[in-house]
Order: sequence, then structure tokens, then C-alpha cells
Amino acid sequence: IENQLKGNDSEQIRGKHAELADLRPWLVEKCWVQKQKLDEYFKEAFKGLRDSKKKFCEKVLIENGNNHAKLLELEVLKDKAQTIFNSSIEKISLIPSISNFNFSDIENNPLLKKVIVGDQDIEISKLIDHLGNSDWVKKGLEYYDAEQKICPFCQQQTSESLLHDFQSFFNKEYQENVDALQSLKSRYTTSCERLLSELNNSLASSKGYLDEEIFKAKVELLKERTAKNIQLLKDKISEPSIKISLDQISEEILGLSTMIKEANQRITEHNSTVDNIDKEKELLVSQVWKYVINELQLDLNKYNSDKERLENTIDGLKKSLRNIDNQKKKLNADITEWEKRITSIAPTKDAINELLGKFVCTSFFIDVSDDGKHYKICRNDGRDASKTLSEGEKTFITFLYFYHLIKGAQTSTGITGNRIVVFDD
Repeated sequence: IENQLKGNDSEQIRGKHAELADLRPWLVEKCWVQKQKLDEYFKEAFKGLRDSKKKFCEKVLIENGNNHAKLLELEVLKDKAQTIFNSSIEKISLIPSISNFNFSDIENNPLLKKVIVGDQDIEISKLIDHLGNSDWVKKGLEYYDAEQKICPFCQQQTSESLLHDFQSFFNKEYQENVDALQSLKSRYTTSCERLLSELNNSLASSKGYLDEEIFKAKVELLKERTAKNIQLLKDKISEPSIKISLDQISEEILGLSTMIKEANQRITEHNSTVDNIDKEKELLVSQVWKYVINELQLDLNKYNSDKERLENTIDGLKKSLRNIDNQKKKLNADITEWEKRITSIAPTKDAINELLGKFVCTSFFIDVSDDGKHYKICRNDGRDASKTLSEGEKTFITFLYFYHLIKGAQTSTGITGNRIVVFDD
């Protein structure tokens, strides 16, 4: 059992104590490998432990039993560390939100689908319908000289009533519709310019919280669509009789607005972190150690399992040794008790007194002292005779004591047995 516990070098046996001692260095190296992987990002979390393998491992074991933080992914922890462990961290202004533009009123305006033509009750309308292009006629009036009365297209002289007929054809209603189209284009162009300006301002003040590449791509797509719509409105104004359909841009605006809203949410969280930087640092440190523990979980489970197994084995072996030791002590106590009974002085006292009587030596006798462990010599009246014995009495009592000592022992634990006595005269 001692060899199983402590080992035996001569027999090349490694004890359980040695196996248990080898577990910690193995775990220390496993922990240190993990520390080396993460040290670049989480120096603040590992402060005070970065130069000691032993201390780092001890911290892992402590955290393994007490860390209840939420487990986060490594990239999330890195992002948080860049902010929270940054000594120059400061609050950031929110990104300006997009104004509430109502482009759908313009994009879905009935005028865009309406065929805008002149008064069909005018006689000249039949000619214009025959030509099939009232917009061409309308455009020609811009070049018509009312004084010279010359057609700008064929250069022939016109009648006095032609201008009046054309003006009657392109009546007030027609002009109102064209003016309404002009107003729609103006409103749409102004709104688009404001929208794009706000988006550029948002991008400029994003401080990296917007995904700039995606945001720029969405803005560029929006710019192309608005430019296309503005051109369609211009075409409609030039040719009121055509029908147009504008691209809907509300989805693009909503997507950009959502990106700004999400970025502002992250900025708000950042500012909250700045306001509570001490608590946030404490929380992040705990979350970093939670990640470390999770990465080492298999190794920790093996270490704890092997450690428990070896400790239980060692406890069992120690218990066996204690039982053996207790049994040994009990056996020794039993032996001592039996030896006490065997080496008692009372039988010797009686035997010596019996021999004294046989040799008619009645002037003294042997008795047991008060402590029960020694002899005393007494006169018949009970007085101490040790100092009044004659030389012959001393010699005789000495011989009798030696005679019985041969068969016994001088201590209570002596073992009696057969002996060979040699007298050298």
C-alpha cells in the first residue's frame, strides 16, 4: 500500500501522490496555450496573470466554479473589448435621421397616367388628331411668329384664325395640367435633393457605426432611380400626352432609414457603456473568462475527473493504512495485556516466600510494594527489613530472586520462555 501511495523508485513504481502531482502541470500548459491565443485582444482581462502560468491556471480553476456570465462569441468579445478596454473612450453623437418624405403622393399621382391633350371640340382638333402628335404641335407654337404668320415647320403663310384655333385647342385645362406636372417635378426634384443631402450628412457623421460600403451602394442606387424619375417627369412635361410610371423609392428609403436606426442603437449602447464604464469593464472581464473556460472545458473536465479519481484512490489507500495501523496497535495492546498477566510479580512473591518457609527462614518475608510493581522485604511484624538483614540473609534472598528472574522478566512486556543459565564459579 505504501508503494501504491508514495511509489518505489527501485521497483520503478509511480505512486498515486506522484500521479496527482503531475495533473496540475499538464493543465497549466493547456491553460497557457489558450491564454497565448487570446492575449492580444484581452490584455486588460488578463492583467496581473500574463506573466505567470501557475497564476493563470489558478484563475481558470476559480472561474470554472464561480463564473455565471453569458457566453458570447469571440468576435463579439473582440468588438466590445475595442470599446470598453479603450482608455480614450468617449460618447458619440447620434446619426441624423432621415426626414419623413412622402414620395408616394408624387409617384402615384393620376396625372402621370393621364393623356393630356387639348379641347376636342375645336375644329382643328381633327387635324391634330390626324397628325397624332399634339405635343409636336404645342412645341411648334413656341416658334410661331404671330405678326408674320409663317408656319415654323413648312414656312407657309397661315390664316388669321389659325393661332386662335391653336390657342383654343390648348385651353386652360390643358395648361393647368401642364402646370401641375411642373409643380410635381419641382417638388420631386427638391425632395430628392434634400433626401440625398441628408443621407450624405448621415454617412459623414456615422463614426464607423454604419456599414459604409453597403450604405453608399444603397445611396447610389437611390440616386440613379431618382434621376431616372426626374427625367421621366421632364419627358411628361415635354409630351403631356404620354403616360409614365415612376420607380417606387420608398423601399430604398426605408432600408437606409433602418440602417441609420440600427447604427444609432449601437451608438446608444456605446454611450451607455461610457456612462457605466466600470461596470461594463467588470462584466466584459467576466465574459472573457467565461469564453476561456468554455474553450478549456474538455481539458477541465478531464482534470477534475482524474483528480477526483486519484484523490478517492489515495483516501482509500490511506484508510486501509489507518485500519492496518489500528489493528497493529490493538494487537500490540493485547500482547502487552497478556504479557502483564504472565509477568505479574505476585506469583514470584508467593514462590519466594514458599521457599523461605521450606528452608525455615522465618525472620523475614517478601511482600508487594504499594505501587504493585516492586517487592519489599518485611519482618514478621511488618517493619521494613531491607536495612537490617544479615549478610547471610542478603545472600540467600538475592539467590532466590535470581532464581525466579530466570523464569520471568524485569518488565511487564518481557516474553517468558525457556532459557539456558551458565554459572561460572
